[in-house]
Amino acid sequence: MSDVHLAQFWHLPLPPSSAAYLRLTQQLGLPASAVVELLDCDQGRVIILDKMAWPQRESIVFQLQAISSKPIHCVYVPTHTQAHMASADAQSLLVHAYQRNASDIHIEPIQSGGRIRLRIEGRLFEQPRLSRPELDTLMAQLKVLAEVDVTETKQPQDGRIDLMVGNQQARFRLNACPGSRGESIVVRCLHSAEQLPSLHQLGLTHRQFLCLAKQLAAAVGLILVSGPTGSGKSTTIYSIIKQLSESGLRVCSVEDPVEIELSGILQTQVHPQLELGFAKVLRAFLRQDPDVIMVGEVRDAETAKIAVQAALTGHLVIASIHADTAIDVIRRLVQLGVQQADVTAALKLVISQRLRVRPQGGVQVLFELLPWPERLRGYTHTLRNELRDEILSQQQLPSLQQRIQCSYLSSHDEFNSNP
Repeated sequence: MSDVHLAQFWHLPLPPSSAAYLRLTQQLGLPASAVVELLDCDQGRVIILDKMAWPQRESIVFQLQAISSKPIHCVYVPTHTQAHMASADAQSLLVHAYQRNASDIHIEPIQSGGRIRLRIEGRLFEQPRLSRPELDTLMAQLKVLAEVDVTETKQPQDGRIDLMVGNQQARFRLNACPGSRGESIVVRCLHSAEQLPSLHQLGLTHRQFLCLAKQLAAAVGLILVSGPTGSGKSTTIYSIIKQLSESGLRVCSVEDPVEIELSGILQTQVHPQLELGFAKVLRAFLRQDPDVIMVGEVRDAETAKIAVQAALTGHLVIASIHADTAIDVIRRLVQLGVQQADVTAALKLVISQRLRVRPQGGVQVLFELLPWPERLRGYTHTLRNELRDEILSQQQLPSLQQRIQCSYLSSHDEFNSNP
């Protein structure tokens, strides 16, 4: 059972009122949250315990074995990642996802009906499946809340949902997209400005933090943030521009869409249907006397060229871009039509990041910061990863591979030190 994948089985939460739950919590003196979940599978029953209950696993197995003829297997998890929503209606789903700190909700048709999956800490967790009528009802309810056309199923649609969860205002972004089996909906759970981490809380090493602070203090040049989808690029960029705005700088951002609304910052959302794209907004920003320009994502040649030119003419430009490594970031801009000499002249810093799930729960964002040295301004020779390694070594900064390796070693030691 050590290699069992829990997502393969039907997840059956242990009801608080069940005899098994009362016996476990009362006789063993456990808090109600210690027993996370009970799973049924062919090999027996799997009981998921958190750190507080794990030392008493033998007593728990004994208690459960007395009321069940199936073999009992214990699995350790530190957080309640397998909780489920109470019902399949739209508002309950949104509240449940918000309370579970999910980043996205995936609602999609499958052959037997529909399924819902929540992305929590970078991983997708499946919820109880829906019949086709339940799926259609849920999608219609979400569309009504997002104020999009309920009858339209052949064209992509985007909408926003505002919902009160307790005394907090929760915001969501909905995208509906047609597919071969029917329409699929993904809802992004948007964070508020108050939930943004500070620069100290991003997860940078001490030397990386000093490197970032130095580049931000210069307030000129191009800073690029790269990483795969879901690695936290938006959080990093928003934390940076919030800090810069609070430092008294004029910050303008062009985004698609605006994910977090920040006071004191001019945030403009692109509208392709109105011919308002990234490049057009960037040109307008240059007449707004900005100190800092944020580009949600560099996607096309025109946007890339204007962003680089803005960085060359005395502005600090911060943008996200999809690329695997720091050298690939430069290559990507060159592929988009920007002269390599202009890129390396404007470039000040490349931030590469990855999201890693800890074995004991939670996630960790790992960073590689590559400051582009002054001596390589206008560099036009063949770009090699060895050049990146040379710069990192001279600056005594860790590579992304080194950060990942150190993180795994640290997690291994931490896990072995716990029962």
